[in-house]
Amino acid sequence: MLNIICRILLALIGAGALLIAAQAWMQPDHLAGQIGFMLVGDLGHSSFRADIGGFFAASGIFMLLAAVRGERQFVLPPLVLLGLALAGRLATAAQTGFITAYTQPITIEVVTLVVLLLAWTQFRRA
Repeated sequence: MLNIICRILLALIGAGALLIAAQAWMQPDHLAGQIGFMLVGDLGHSSFRADIGGFFAASGIFMLLAAVRGERQFVLPPLVLLGLALAGRLATAAQTGFITAYTQPITIEVVTLVVLLLAWTQFRRA
């Protein structure tokens, strides 16, 4: 039963990540403004699309693969990516002080990491 719940949650989170990637590629100014980025010139737009779009696309693709196949090998890439993203946020909070704006992204990352870790324990090896 937990296996099925993990698969459903990963499919939903993965689809959401792909939607964010699509927004990063198609409406970078809008998304950048929502998450605190300032895009300067063509290089800023290119970097945002590549880095943010690529991060969310890779995470989403692997979460969807994990959900469909039920194999733990597909859980590892988004687990590493989200773990590193959370580490970066916590490092920033440690250096600059915690602000309430960090609460939502940290909560999302922690919840996603919990789902990924549960999936890792539930899914079969390929």
